[in-house]
Amino acid sequence: MTVDVVTYQNHHLFDDNPIWKQAVIRREMCIDVLQWPGRTTVDGGKQNAPAEFDSYDSPECNPVYLIARWDGEIVGVNRMLCTGTGRWMIKDLWSHMVKDVDYIPQSPKVWEQSRFCFLPSFAPGSKERAMVVAELCCATQDFLEAVGGTEVWFMAWPESVDRMLPNREWLGPEINVDGVMCRVGRNEATKVADPLVRKKLGLPKSVLNWKGENSRVAA
Repeated sequence: MTVDVVTYQNHHLFDDNPIWKQAVIRREMCIDVLQWPGRTTVDGGKQNAPAEFDSYDSPECNPVYLIARWDGEIVGVNRMLCTGTGRWMIKDLWSHMVKDVDYIPQSPKVWEQSRFCFLPSFAPGSKERAMVVAELCCATQDFLEAVGGTEVWFMAWPESVDRMLPNREWLGPEINVDGVMCRVGRNEATKVADPLVRKKLGLPKSVLNWKGENSRVAA
């Protein structure tokens, strides 16, 4: 199990178009399965399956994709956006949901995670789903440590995050977002992953695969 750190600066070093393929998983989960409104499907033409992209996938936003692989196959993704160097979703779309703190961060040490997705064939309660979620959480913590990040912000439905990030802090009440009750929260960088889970799964100190000089994002 490895998690690739993929950016627009290093994606050409991979031979399987990882930025497109992670967006295919997003389309399968967010559009095909969850049927979330407001998501855009992009036609992949003859060679690629349809994918889900939004404006925060544009190179000007400098997204970093943490892409989980099992035996070479892409099975999950977590998209990271730096609040200090570009546009990010909570600031632009959901700042009104932040009630319990009086600021919206704009710092190279604070990141936003979004589009946390995995293969929808990993059924709820399955070993596969639990493993890929744990691995992506470990990768997020490893990434934040590597770039000097202190915390990660997110907008999600509480039921999923309460299980995935037990140390999270909610920053406001639940609000209906496109028919789904969601909240904005944050997590300290050092408490994203459960060290006992990392040990149980036999994951290394860092699960990240940095490819190319330009893959290391400076905070």
